[in-house]
This record gives sequence, C-alpha cells and structure tokens, in this order.
Amino acid sequence: MSDRVGSLLLELLDLARGQQVALTEGDMDAAVALLEKRRGILGQIETGGGVKHAPIIEQILSIDEDIRKAVMAGMSEVASSLDSLEKLRSLMKTSDMLGNDNKARMVV
Repeated sequence: MSDRVGSLLLELLDLARGQQVALTEGDMDAAVALLEKRRGILGQIETGGGVKHAPIIEQILSIDEDIRKAVMAGMSEVASSLDSLEKLRSLMKTSDMLGNDNKARMVV
C-alpha cells in the first residue's frame, strides 16, 4: 500500500469518528453526509495487502460496528415510539366512539 492509501485511511478514520459523534448528538443529516464522503474516499483506495495499515483499518471497523449498533438502537426506539403512537391512536379512536356517558355512539 502506498502512503496515499495511508492518508486516505486516516481521512476515513477521521470521518468515521465524526460520523459517530454526529449520531451520538442525534444529527442524522450530518451522519449521512459523512457517510457519503466516506464512500467517495473508499472509491479512491486501491485494494491489496493491507498489513501495513491494519491498525487504522481495525479502528475504522471498530467505529463502524459502534455506528451500526447506534443506528440499530435508534431504529428500535423509533419502532417502539411508532408502536406507542399506534396504540394511542387506537385508544383515541375507541374513546371517540363513546359519549360522555360511556355509551356507544356512531361516529361518521
């Protein structure tokens, strides 16, 4: 690997760290923008024997795993919130069908 590849990997590492911070702060737009920048850099890196830069690659992969876990946790929270909203909507719909005297009424 050339020194150029090492520089690109260091740039990837910096962007990965920035992406991790953006996700921690809840800034999905920034995280996605950094992901796009990372993709561009990945396209510039030649493949082949990465032993020289293995520590940088390991750091990037570790951060990527943390990012993956954070995204999955966020998706789980969103799913849970949507489920709660659906239950609330259903409850509201049921309560709209009852009058003040708790007798059923027709809602048109």
